[in-house]
Amino acid sequence: MQALVGVDAREATSPLMTEVADRPAASPEPAMLFFVPGAAPGAATARAYEEMRGYAEARTGRKVRHDRIFSLSCRRGGADSEARVGDVDPFGGHLVHAIFATSEGYTIVWPGGHADVTKRQTYEAVAFG
Repeated sequence: MQALVGVDAREATSPLMTEVADRPAASPEPAMLFFVPGAAPGAATARAYEEMRGYAEARTGRKVRHDRIFSLSCRRGGADSEARVGDVDPFGGHLVHAIFATSEGYTIVWPGGHADVTKRQTYEAVAFG
């Protein structure tokens, strides 16, 4: 029997512990497919994304990496928030069209604006699947 950290021998052999140990691991959530809100799938999506990439680079003065980010958990304005492509940004109130990774952190883009989030403010970035 494999040792269980923090569980004594009586607990490790209990029916409940045996049942839990015999269960298969939970499967991860399905990956989100890449999209840009309002853009038709295919070439239009790629074109819209590249236009936003250019916008982000021009506004921030930083090159963006090729990672396609779906969501960003971070701290902004003294509060925790999560920005997701296709959802309204809880901090800025705008529909998020893209999130770009930079050498300094992340840039959240919506039509006509953006917000920068530093690496220090970031908890987790989740890429499209």
